[in-house]
Amino acid sequence: MSPQTTTPPALPPAEQDRCIQFGWLALALSVFDWRQVA
Repeated sequence: MSPQTTTPPALPPAEQDRCIQFGWLALALSVFDWRQVA
């Protein structure tokens, strides 16, 4: 029973893509808001 077997499974590719897309969307909205305020 090695510690390596108790690590949580990685996220499925679909979940990773969703997180990446959400991150880019949030970044784009943040930049857009900053430009609107400036």
